[in-house]
Amino acid sequence: ALPILQIRFCQSDVVRILRAQGLEPTMERVAPKLPEDLPRVVVHKPVPSSIGSPTAQACELGNFERNGTADLENWIQGSLASLPAADRGLLAQRLALHQRRVGTLCDGSGAPMLVARAFEKAAAAVLQVSVQPAVHSFGAEKSKAKRDFELDMLEEKPVRLFDCAVQLGTNGSGFDVVSGTQQQLPACHDLYVGWPCVDVASINSQSSANRCVVRDGSKTTGSVFHAMVGVLRKQLSGISDNVNFESFTGEIVLGFHAPPAPEPGGHTQPSNLDYAVYMLEDIGLWVIVFWLDPRLFTLRESRGRLFFQAFPRALLESAAVSEAELTEQAVALMNAVATKKTRELDYFLLSEIHLVIAASVNTAAAAARARSAEHEPAIGNKRRKLRWPEKHAAALDKQGQDWWVPSCPSADVFLQYPGLHALLDRQFGVLHVCNVKFPDEPSTVDVSQEAGRTAVKQASSSIVTPNSCIYLTHRCRLAHGIEKMHMQGIHYGVNHVKLQKYPDHFLSDVAGNAWNTFCFAAVFVVKEVLLARLAAKPVNTEQRIKKLPSLTDVMHFDDSTAGAQEESAVSSGGVRRLQSLSDVLDWSAASGDGDFGTD
Repeated sequence: ALPILQIRFCQSDVVRILRAQGLEPTMERVAPKLPEDLPRVVVHKPVPSSIGSPTAQACELGNFERNGTADLENWIQGSLASLPAADRGLLAQRLALHQRRVGTLCDGSGAPMLVARAFEKAAAAVLQVSVQPAVHSFGAEKSKAKRDFELDMLEEKPVRLFDCAVQLGTNGSGFDVVSGTQQQLPACHDLYVGWPCVDVASINSQSSANRCVVRDGSKTTGSVFHAMVGVLRKQLSGISDNVNFESFTGEIVLGFHAPPAPEPGGHTQPSNLDYAVYMLEDIGLWVIVFWLDPRLFTLRESRGRLFFQAFPRALLESAAVSEAELTEQAVALMNAVATKKTRELDYFLLSEIHLVIAASVNTAAAAARARSAEHEPAIGNKRRKLRWPEKHAAALDKQGQDWWVPSCPSADVFLQYPGLHALLDRQFGVLHVCNVKFPDEPSTVDVSQEAGRTAVKQASSSIVTPNSCIYLTHRCRLAHGIEKMHMQGIHYGVNHVKLQKYPDHFLSDVAGNAWNTFCFAAVFVVKEVLLARLAAKPVNTEQRIKKLPSLTDVMHFDDSTAGAQEESAVSSGGVRRLQSLSDVLDWSAASGDGDFGTD
């Protein structure tokens, strides 16, 4: 009899190798036993500021293609400038003395590192300190095409880029495509993860049956999440004596929060989110979950997502801060950076004479041929039975409209707007049900969905997903993959022009799976402020951080008195005016005995 190997998270390539050696592996998933009942996780939805910071708004000249990187930096600058002076002082100290090592998992766009670089530049400008740039210690991406894309588009490449996140979580090592060798999991301070959402996304018709995949460690979403927890456990255990793990940030679709169907008797099992937070807390993390939408941060895209932010509980304990207190601080900070001021939809779109758009329109005739093939016989004389015409007719009849009126525009309209050739008959039917004219007011419709599952988004973008077909009503064409990148707030700086060499469908897939940079930038600001507060030396007997001197105060020193160490205190226990840059960056020595009031 052949030996039976028990393999945890067995990969298909390993199976083939073992079978070639005459061995038959068994697929045994090893998942921890989790409780049957858990408390429901509270998801925090920001309450936007009614005022907002003027410097946090967009560069209105030009468009996102020209100003995307500066746009993100300006927004972060505005958010930092609006912070209390005490927080700016703490950030100045932390960023000047602390160089982060960053790890990313399941990130095919490089968006987290784009935000990290933008934050560094924005912080340097606002805080007037030299910020230590983060080191991208490692990344992990299963798709070779997306790994190549990251290496091509990011100005600063990751030190290690692994081909499998699951192996890192289970084995602590993996194949690094940069060196071409097997490498151990590097240590990091911050870990950013966008684990797959394919099983729980609402656009998946089977998602209702996948609402316990985290509990079971099953399918793609559940198994990758368990592997990610394995990576976190290894980071918390201390991979390197010189790198202490500090934070985890994750992103997932809203469907992750949906609970399973009630059982007989009305009892409802915990959701994937409930089990996910339980597992993170079980390994020693404090966790908060935000519901964020790009419209909260000046963008024109409707795309709600759950963002996790977690710190080791040891950080809270050393700062004598309770979990409830830190949660309250995080919510207050997120409310402060959120604003409803948005930009026009056209700001994110390319010009109609742009080479990419012109090429896309010129090739739309091929899509028209594919549309005509939809009506050809499938087998012999049998034709495929199309169900959408009946559904559209019923929807139009319910609206009191004539369902027999053709949904396609006239030949003259096609001649004026040749981008319409890319649409299928079914998609024209969706536009007909949505009462869209040719052209219409600026809005979007995702025509990849059925008529009953989509709607017109006035002056904003529909949800960018890997397979979305976003129709621009005032442009009479589909949005290009580059434009979907813009709607996600993604701009690659000097390398942005390289996007033009990638196919539309590939860019749409990358954009649909990417993090929205402005949403993550908001989380990033909150994360850094909280870490700066936790890292500060306690300033009173309760060991709680209250108030530090303003950045204006500490940076105000006269050249004529530069040799002096300090002026007399303003008052007993008051703010000391520091006279040298080394003093400015040494808060622990300069203000450790002060007792500052609440700002």
